[in-house]
Amino acid sequence: ENLGLIPVNGDSYFQEIELVELISSAPSIMTISGRNGKVELDHANEFVAQTRHITDKIIVQNAEFVFAGYGIVAPEYSWNDYEHLDVKDKFVIVMVNDSGYHSQDSTLFTGNAMTYYGRWRYKYEEAARQGAAGIFVVHETGAAGYPWTVVRNGWTGPEFYLKTENGNKDRAEIEGWFNLEKTREIFRLAGYDFDAELDKAKTPGYKGLELGLKSSLSISNQIIESTSNNVLAKLEG
Repeated sequence: ENLGLIPVNGDSYFQEIELVELISSAPSIMTISGRNGKVELDHANEFVAQTRHITDKIIVQNAEFVFAGYGIVAPEYSWNDYEHLDVKDKFVIVMVNDSGYHSQDSTLFTGNAMTYYGRWRYKYEEAARQGAAGIFVVHETGAAGYPWTVVRNGWTGPEFYLKTENGNKDRAEIEGWFNLEKTREIFRLAGYDFDAELDKAKTPGYKGLELGLKSSLSISNQIIESTSNNVLAKLEG
């Protein structure tokens, strides 16, 4: 008002927005089991998991694990990591970034520069479109652009979302990260070499893997609804 700007929302400079704060609580240990044994992951240090669903509790029981390469469907790049996979109601493991980074091939996506397809936000959205119960992105410092401490700090505290009519039910039930060393251990339990599979996943046509592993996971939410404001004003040209 002091600047002489014009209100946009009637006579008010404020626009109310409905927010939901979710504080997700994951178990201290996540156990992944197969015919040859089990792998246990320590929460915050080796895995993180949250849910965007606005509900008190999410429980995923005995979900199978599938490795879907980079978890990308990009028709303009003739790329579809899900083409040969059924991930409905399963846990999907995908690598952060895209194949251009790991191959250093400028003809794949945009080479060393990460595209939107390489970002965790896209990977979560695509896994939901594919019907996955949950998705875990594999962290690697170089590929992600930040160390595990950023994941640990960013995915273990309160999260704010806009209030939606469907309570974010269009998202996968569980979204999270695995650290790289623990992912290698998970693949060894399944009888695979993670680094060898990632090397294969860098090329078009990779068909992914059914890992023959299962896990159950529950997430409890503390839900706090609130109203905040955008501040809107117009400077006429």
